[in-house]
Amino acid sequence: MAFLGLGLWLLTGDNWWRYFLGFSFVESAVFTSPITSAYGFSFGIAILGINSISTGSPNNINTKYIQTRVLALLAATALIFTLFLLCINFEVKIFLSDFLLHASWRQAGSIKGIILFFKLMTEYYGPVLNVPSYILFLLIAIIVFQKRHFIPVYLKILFVGLTTGMVLNMFLYGLALWFNFFFVWLGIVCIVSKIGGAKQRLYAAIMVLIIYLSSQSLNIISLAGREYLPSAKYQQIREAFLAKPNRKYAIDEVAARFVFDYKLPKNSIDLTFMGPVNAPLLSAKDKPSDVTWIASTHRLAMQYPELNIKYPRVEFLGRSFNSLPKKPFELTVIP
Repeated sequence: MAFLGLGLWLLTGDNWWRYFLGFSFVESAVFTSPITSAYGFSFGIAILGINSISTGSPNNINTKYIQTRVLALLAATALIFTLFLLCINFEVKIFLSDFLLHASWRQAGSIKGIILFFKLMTEYYGPVLNVPSYILFLLIAIIVFQKRHFIPVYLKILFVGLTTGMVLNMFLYGLALWFNFFFVWLGIVCIVSKIGGAKQRLYAAIMVLIIYLSSQSLNIISLAGREYLPSAKYQQIREAFLAKPNRKYAIDEVAARFVFDYKLPKNSIDLTFMGPVNAPLLSAKDKPSDVTWIASTHRLAMQYPELNIKYPRVEFLGRSFNSLPKKPFELTVIP
């Protein structure tokens, strides 16, 4: 997302070198996280359209103007694709095979996105945060359509690009709906800040701040009550691994970061991919005897309740939050 944000910002500058850098970062975002392609495509087209309109007269968009931008796109594509080939050691066939395998593990396709959307509206903070936000976004969309002659062209294009990106993202990957909340409020703030007076802009800013703090309340509480483990704990696990280097290991992202520093052994596999594609998760009794699990204590406790693993929860103002582990990076080894 950082690559995407930086790339789109660079594209707002209408000159060849910013186009080159902008296209480079947007394409880097797509190569590193393909689900960003929805917003990259929709926002990219919107920004290019805004830049073209900003030039003023159509006579300003001559052959040289178009050629320069197209060459910037082609040069960026050639550079990023070359870097991509170097990163995969030019093993395109193996990469595509792995990519398609991981794609088959998608936990929420476009159809499931509809179910997830309903869940987001009705569960957790949904009725309080999501429902009012989406209703307000819909009202803003109606205002943009009805008052289109009074709203700047660039803002209308950006709003359409934003809406298109949210829809495309849902079809590309259903779980992307979790991130739509941010983009919904991005659209609301952009429109309100332009069509309202000083008071409306102030109210919009206050509302956004309240909504943001409310939506991030669990993260804020988690950060306030979080405890970190000493590095010696991870070193002990690593030494145990080094003592049996030929054994198979199933690990998660916490073990990959704190134990292996992302230098993963060849005989390891992500714990998520232990079972067959599109099948229920393995139970603890199905664990192969020749595989050792090294994973977050919280994850193992939630995913395999039959293990009866206990872990401390975050406490805040006298209340214990069962969904927030006090030591989120604590690891448990299941030999």
